[in-house]
Amino acid sequence: MELEGVKRCLSSLESEVTMNGDTVDKHNQVVSFLQSENKDVRFDPWHRLKALKKDLRCLIKSLDNEEDKQNMTELSKRFIIHVYASLEKSNGDAKLCQELVFSFFLHVQGIHQWPRKRKYIELILANEKKVCPRFKKEKFETLNECRHITEATHPDSNHEPIAAESKLYQTILELVAKTAFMNDLGKMRIDKMTSYVENFHSVAILYRTAC
Repeated sequence: MELEGVKRCLSSLESEVTMNGDTVDKHNQVVSFLQSENKDVRFDPWHRLKALKKDLRCLIKSLDNEEDKQNMTELSKRFIIHVYASLEKSNGDAKLCQELVFSFFLHVQGIHQWPRKRKYIELILANEKKVCPRFKKEKFETLNECRHITEATHPDSNHEPIAAESKLYQTILELVAKTAFMNDLGKMRIDKMTSYVENFHSVAILYRTAC
C-alpha cells in the first residue's frame, strides 16, 4: 500500500515539478522501486535514528544491572545527539559525517586528538569478528581532533572517560559498525527531515474530515 502511494505521488508530482531526489524512511519496497527508477534516494535521519534508538532500548532492557541500564541509557542518548550534530556539521559531506560519527568512540575515552590517515580499527578498540569489513577499511582521512578543540562554541564534555573494553562501549560500537548503518550514514541529510511532515499530519488528522 505504501509503495502504491509513492508511485501515485511521484506520477502526480513529476508532471508538475523537476525532482532532484527522494527522501524516504527506508521502506524496503519503496527504496527498491526508487533505485530501479534511477532515483537519487536519501534517508530521513529522524526515521533512521528512530530505528537505531529502538535497537538501543532493546539492548538496555536486556541488561540485568540497574546501574548498567542507567549508564547505557546515558551513553545511547549522547551517541544519538552526536549523530545529529555530525550530520549538521558535515553539511552533506558523507565521508566527513562518517568520521565525525565514529570520533565519538575516541571522544568518550577522553581521546580528543589522533593521527590522520589511520584506520578506525587501529584507533578504536573493537572485536574484529563483530564489526563489518567496511569499518576495518575506513580511515580518518580529514578529521584528527574533536570539534570542541577548535570551536569555542562547541561544548566540551564533562563526563568521565569510558573504557573501550567496557561492555557498554562495545555494545554500541558493534551495533553501529555494521554495513547497513555505515552505508546509511552517507545517505542521511539533516536538511531532509520528514519529521516536519509527520508532525503536520499528526495535527491535521485531528481536524480534517475523513475522505
